[in-house]
Amino acid sequence: MQTILFLAANPKDTGRLRLDQELRDIAEGLQRAQKRDQFNLEPRLAVRPRDIQRAMLDVEPQIIHFSGHGEGDQGLVFEDEIGNAKRVDGAALAGLFELFADQITCVVLNGCYSEAQAKAIAQHIPYVIGMNQAIGDKAAIAFAIGFYDALGAGRPIEFAYKLGCSAIRMEGIEEHLTPVLLKQSTTGDAIVQPKPAVPSPNLPAIVEELLPLIQSIAVETLTIAFRACFPEGFDRSIPDTAEACLLMLVSLPDGETKLIPRFIKLLLPEKQRPPLIDPENISNATDGKTETYLMVQVRGHQQDRGKYVISASVVDDPAPETPDATLCVPHLIEASDTSFVEEEIWAEVSRLVGECCREHGVSPAQLMVQCFLPIHLLHAEIEQKVTVKTGRNEVTRRAIATRCKAVVLRSLERQKMKGKKSEYCMVVRDWETQWRTLMENPDASCRDVMNLEQEDMDQFDQALDRAPQLGHVGCGFVGLADPMAHEERFDQIFAVAAYPIALWLRPTHNHELPYAVLQSHLSGSIGELPFALTARRREPIGAQHVTLLWDNPFRPFPDIDYQSKSA
Repeated sequence: MQTILFLAANPKDTGRLRLDQELRDIAEGLQRAQKRDQFNLEPRLAVRPRDIQRAMLDVEPQIIHFSGHGEGDQGLVFEDEIGNAKRVDGAALAGLFELFADQITCVVLNGCYSEAQAKAIAQHIPYVIGMNQAIGDKAAIAFAIGFYDALGAGRPIEFAYKLGCSAIRMEGIEEHLTPVLLKQSTTGDAIVQPKPAVPSPNLPAIVEELLPLIQSIAVETLTIAFRACFPEGFDRSIPDTAEACLLMLVSLPDGETKLIPRFIKLLLPEKQRPPLIDPENISNATDGKTETYLMVQVRGHQQDRGKYVISASVVDDPAPETPDATLCVPHLIEASDTSFVEEEIWAEVSRLVGECCREHGVSPAQLMVQCFLPIHLLHAEIEQKVTVKTGRNEVTRRAIATRCKAVVLRSLERQKMKGKKSEYCMVVRDWETQWRTLMENPDASCRDVMNLEQEDMDQFDQALDRAPQLGHVGCGFVGLADPMAHEERFDQIFAVAAYPIALWLRPTHNHELPYAVLQSHLSGSIGELPFALTARRREPIGAQHVTLLWDNPFRPFPDIDYQSKSA
């Protein structure tokens, strides 16, 4: 039996990586392998330096796989006590691995620029794999799948390394020369690898300066920022690397003066932007853009218990980030005379999306759907699938959550009024004040402003009580299987902390590491969270079990007094 120790670290102040996907793909490959009984996979997440030695003592691995960021001679990036980056250099790692040289046969450093650490470790370990330059998420995952598929089939390490490189190339990714295999030698390190890939020559000066700052950022984050630089209907293909994004932007009119500054603002906080980015040229990508909302309200039927009445309106919001903006007059969509059971709600919402697009001339990709639900329905599974018959075939298509720009839930109870006070009038913090705080700093990191539940429920409750001191405006948690307990959790969120946003993993999830899944969604800025979640839902295995409450108190569901309430 060979034990594989999987070490993952993605500090909150670094670009988000798909470490959860890499772990899952490795586990699935080993599970289906011919020699699956010969391997045991032991994952350790959010790893701090001391966690490495503890894990090596506890599980006594023969293979160690690191997944995360690397920064060349500065070292591999792990986490410190508060989740920020902590670098460990090659000399320190080599010293640690020397102590375990009698049991470890292979080390894989699946992180950018990790060749320096690989060379140091290879003094003591028979086989070490590192990366000679930056490597993208897709390439890193493809290499891991090929490598462990080969090991699971009983092939030797050198063959597995070659299959991993081949897997990158088979995916159409020109990074197959990035992984480097080093073997322990008494005379020096032997590199079993063709010459390293040569960086693109003759890059424009602005690209050369910006590329090192953004090349470790996840592809989906780059894609979101790239799309946000252009108006709706932009029909060019979206580049899938940082270098390609910069080269395309710089080639367009106003590329250096407007597009690239806007792109960098969306990706980097102000303190990390280089001086060449002129602040006067950096404008918010959403400035001057009208957001189109389809607002859907779901209310309990007054006479027929267990059924619901659905109404909807289309609203144009000329300034989504401005709480006191005057909204455009809403267009009411004629309500259906039909009442619906819970299982039928999302099919009706899907129908309303289609009607809205036809009647108002918008595409689903321009539409932000906001669903006002009773608190006992906030467990709703918005990633619905619709089966369509085409001739003799049936085609299953994803609906709503992947077609629209974003789909978020709202709380119907918060909108109900008793006199002039909300049902949640007992809140310690003010819901509107919380939202203003959120909009004042939309570039803030999700991980800095959201309380993420750990397994200790008491700890989560204490964080709700201390929300003012912690500076939190939202939370993330794993949904509770008991509907009543789930409802009580939202009572706490609304009444104790007055959080306007919450991200949760529904109890129907099948993830072995639910907190790692939640953590992976809390990367990037808080203002981009609804749109980043949509991008993840479009992936083959993405955010289908993740739901977002995005509860803006200044955008209520339209009624006869809508204008006065919104102004």
